[in-house]
Amino acid sequence: MADEKIYINTIVIKEGLFPDSLDVWIPNIEKLFDDLSKHVNFNGGINLRIGKKKYQVEGKASHYVTVITYKPATLGNSSPASPPADDEDLPF
Repeated sequence: MADEKIYINTIVIKEGLFPDSLDVWIPNIEKLFDDLSKHVNFNGGINLRIGKKKYQVEGKASHYVTVITYKPATLGNSSPASPPADDEDLPF
């Protein structure tokens, strides 16, 4: 089951004037920081994904921003493997 998407609605992204460019507008920087600080990861950062809207309206935002909530799986024992002892029979 996929996690619910977390949208950051305090950023407005529209197609730019030039090919492959985007215009980004942040109407309230303090609200943006408040929204982002709720989703800080264990390293103190945040991962964001910018996606293109399926249905675009002229003059409105053409892209959206979501928080990437993926957390890598941790392994039980992460200690390095011990080297073989000198008295073991090696095949060469």
